[in-house]
Amino acid sequence: MRKFAAAATVVGAGALALAFSTPALALSWTVTNGGAVTAVNSGPITFQDVTAGITAGCTTGSGAGNVPNGSNTPVGTLSSLSLSGCASTSPAISFTLTVNTAGSAINVTGPTVGGVTPGNISGLTVTAKAFGGLCTLTAGGGTLNGSYTNSTGALTTTGATGVTVTSVNAGCLGIVKKGDVASLSGTFIVKNSGGTHPQIIAS
Repeated sequence: MRKFAAAATVVGAGALALAFSTPALALSWTVTNGGAVTAVNSGPITFQDVTAGITAGCTTGSGAGNVPNGSNTPVGTLSSLSLSGCASTSPAISFTLTVNTAGSAINVTGPTVGGVTPGNISGLTVTAKAFGGLCTLTAGGGTLNGSYTNSTGALTTTGATGVTVTSVNAGCLGIVKKGDVASLSGTFIVKNSGGTHPQIIAS
């Protein structure tokens, strides 16, 4: 297992790659039962413009990536993440969300306790389109914080650090503004090619 000092890192965008956060932690970890993985949502996936108070719930999500066995840095990467059936209720707007996973990374931020390992995801960029594409915004530039549970394979994000709206066009009518705080949260069940869950042990 490789030891490292985790430091605050911002690698690209927000919306879902796990970077290390302050305070710095001396950690070691190992992955077993890993390799190529797929992920399917368990429950709704929520994209928020926290500043504007707009929440879009997505009914379906799926992804793919790689979580190599051993003590690699990062722990894993995402190769794809798709979200569909996304809409807000106030205001009532349907969204098309596109997630760019290039440069993503999944890393550990603390020791495993009771089979649950804290971590976060960096390197994701989310583009949202509404009103038939007239309104387009992009969010990113931070990390999605959460955890991974060995027994269930649940990769859960519960909030974000430093994720903001980085661009927005005039078609959004000022409802969303550049610099707004954004977040993506939800749970994905991760399985390897054999249909079982990767195991991450950090200390």
